[in-house]
Amino acid sequence: MSVSRQEMARALQAIPSVDRLLGSAPFKTLAEQWRREGLRHYLQIRLDEYRQALRDGSQPPLSRDRLLTTLPKVWAEEWVLLVKHGTRRVINGTGVLLHTNLGRSVLPPAALKAVTTAARWPVDVELDLGTGKRAPRTRKLELLLRILTGTEAAFAVNNNAAALTLAVDTLARKRRLIVSRGEQVEIGGSFRLPEILERFAGRMVEVGTTNRTRIVDYEKGITRKGDVLLKVHRSNFSQEGYVLDTTLEELTALGRRKNCPVIYDLGSGRFDDGMEWLAEPTLAEGLAAKPDILTFSGDKIFGGPQAGVILGSVELVGAMKRNPLARALRLDKMTLAALIESIAVRLQQGGVLPTTRSLQRSRKEIEQLARDLKRELGATAIPGLKLQIVPSQGRSGGGAAAESNWPSVMLKIELRGCPAIRLARTLRNNKPAVMGLLRQDEFLLDMAGVGDEEIPQLARTLQRVLKKEASQS
Repeated sequence: MSVSRQEMARALQAIPSVDRLLGSAPFKTLAEQWRREGLRHYLQIRLDEYRQALRDGSQPPLSRDRLLTTLPKVWAEEWVLLVKHGTRRVINGTGVLLHTNLGRSVLPPAALKAVTTAARWPVDVELDLGTGKRAPRTRKLELLLRILTGTEAAFAVNNNAAALTLAVDTLARKRRLIVSRGEQVEIGGSFRLPEILERFAGRMVEVGTTNRTRIVDYEKGITRKGDVLLKVHRSNFSQEGYVLDTTLEELTALGRRKNCPVIYDLGSGRFDDGMEWLAEPTLAEGLAAKPDILTFSGDKIFGGPQAGVILGSVELVGAMKRNPLARALRLDKMTLAALIESIAVRLQQGGVLPTTRSLQRSRKEIEQLARDLKRELGATAIPGLKLQIVPSQGRSGGGAAAESNWPSVMLKIELRGCPAIRLARTLRNNKPAVMGLLRQDEFLLDMAGVGDEEIPQLARTLQRVLKKEASQS
């Protein structure tokens, strides 16, 4: 959108003052409940955004009258959403179970209870109640991880990127870090592994090629005892064709022979047997190769809160715990409580985490959810409504099992006179929000990520929205 310099000047001059907007009816009402200074800062931010949008051409100029009548109402509604509904529940109909944008794993009831306790009351985060003295923050967690995995030592920080950062900073700060060119990955949020490695390692050495790295490439990269070998599981993409990987077993054998520690970034933290469709290595497989340090995410297939779990030798894990960086990356009390309880569930006879249960569902079970939802929606007459169950392929998501899909089903929802894009937008703005899929002007709900207990509320939400849209069509 192009405007002349004179038009731009007029548009900027038409912008009312913050005080004028504070005196508008919507903000007078807000000022009865919220601090005026906070409202002032909020309006300054919104006006700055409006000015920038004018300058970059993404916002058409508005008259002063519209600025005084339209924007205060819109911005007041956005204020209420921000301060009263900052975190909104979403029913996940995308077919991506561990959806990164939706927070990945959901927690088991025991973890939810522990989080509430930690948030509401003082808890023994760094206190030994037996002696009454200060105690290490992760002492219980470390013991549970050792019991669960059989490793010598364990630790955890706030996410897997932090775990890998801490490992590299501790083991390779003044050393050469040797890694395959084909494992120089980028994950979500433009986080690039090479940028972290170059910042914290003494020197990063790439070996092999993008598609083929042999054990001899690593061996040639080693120049002295103590060089660090890194292997990264490529969990968010796959390679096919003329490719060759060095196995973790080969790399750890080389590390022992050359006195070079091996770090293995497992990624997703798949713990459970079964679910072969995931095509993800299990934690047991990684540990069996005996790397010196193994890291993985707590909030992906492992099924707990966001965390970076570290397993390995007493000497090296101890060095990581003593690294000053460990304090900057430490777990907060609520994450710590949730992770402890999630591991405790894994130790129970018959204990199953919600993420594991969802990943293990068959297409028959998922299809039954779709049938239940279709039946409940069909119980209310809505003119022009058409429902159809169609097959689909669900995904684990969360940067895990990039090319692995499992059988799922979708409920296709069509409403005469209501475009799919409008229905999707309305459902996203609902409470709870409903996220589905748009495909060629079709709105679909993939049931892979929908819980059994969510069906009644999802049905009520859809009925309410569909009735309203039908009445306006």
